[in-house]
Amino acid sequence: MKVNYNIIKKYEVLLQRGEGTMDKDRTLALLLLFLSGLTYYETTKFPELSNDLEVINAAFVPRLLVLFLIISACILFFKSFKNNDNNKFTINLKDSILWRIGAAILVMIGYVILLPLLGFEIASILFLSILMIIFKLNNWVKIFTISVTVMLVVYYVFVLQLNVSLPLRFL
Repeated sequence: MKVNYNIIKKYEVLLQRGEGTMDKDRTLALLLLFLSGLTYYETTKFPELSNDLEVINAAFVPRLLVLFLIISACILFFKSFKNNDNNKFTINLKDSILWRIGAAILVMIGYVILLPLLGFEIASILFLSILMIIFKLNNWVKIFTISVTVMLVVYYVFVLQLNVSLPLRFL
């Protein structure tokens, strides 16, 4: 098997500069296929009904949606092989949005860890405030107002209306 070292060197140069060219549709299709596989795996954990009636169980609708997503992703994947230069995008690894996305993921992990310790109220206000700071909202009044309002709306909808228990400390 002969290896084309020119192609490898081309991508090495692109990666050294922090750039790489990818096909948007193909990348999105592969991501959707991965997410649909993960979702299907999660539906296998749904409880099965134990009666003899031919009743649709809880996994039916999610699996139907996953099937639709898989078919759509496959169509998108095969259409992405058409030679279309307008469908290319460049990932610049030095772009500031990438560190913001990574920081947002770390804040989400921190939220999950701190939720039982601090309670829903404080953890949610901190989580939303830090996310807004990361994504360049600098008005402290807006940050506080939005964080408290979203926390109260979620509390009203889930705790008062839907009777979902949340790890509350003060409300």
